[in-house]
Amino acid sequence: MKNLKPQILNIMKNNLINGPKLSIAQKVIIGFIAVIWLVIVINTCSEKEVGEKIEVVKRFSAPEEITNTQEDIRRAEIEANGYWAYGQEYDRMTEETRYLAAVKSPELVYFDFPYQGGSELTMTIRKRGSVLDIYFKISNGQFLTNQMARIKFDDGKPFDVSLIEPADYSTGLIFIDYTSKVLARIKKSNIMIIELPFYQEGNRSFIFDVRKLKWEH
Repeated sequence: MKNLKPQILNIMKNNLINGPKLSIAQKVIIGFIAVIWLVIVINTCSEKEVGEKIEVVKRFSAPEEITNTQEDIRRAEIEANGYWAYGQEYDRMTEETRYLAAVKSPELVYFDFPYQGGSELTMTIRKRGSVLDIYFKISNGQFLTNQMARIKFDDGKPFDVSLIEPADYSTGLIFIDYTSKVLARIKKSNIMIIELPFYQEGNRSFIFDVRKLKWEH
């Protein structure tokens, strides 16, 4: 197409300027041909520009590759550090630092009104001075107090622990006893399952991936 453009222009120039005088009909025909040629040229250029833009979008978007890369990074982080989140709080009154490690159960449980919509459970390990606590928080629900919970690690036998009501009587928070024993088992295990009692909902079980806990406190 590029090689034909100069030839067509020369032919049109010679016919219109140097050639014999043309009739009105001939001028109309030549003008019509010129218009068609211009439309073809414009369309050709537009297709090329559009093609170039499409290639640029393909090179820089690559959503599947970006998503796969993010998933690979997340998997690598989990493989290295597990699902635990860590934190610490400084108490100016006691001049003590509280150390925290928390992990969420990947499963939701579903309660009836007024706690419908799905609830998740978080387990937290807390060290305050010489005091070690392990407690559970439900995002939407109400624990039963003065009850027992059952815990199982990997393929081991389940065992019972007592549930302890928090000092502020929060119904969405519950502590367990035998914390040193439970913590020692967490450090050696991959999976932990706990069965907890809920008001008007009975016992519900939750699974935790407890691998890779980093706890030296």
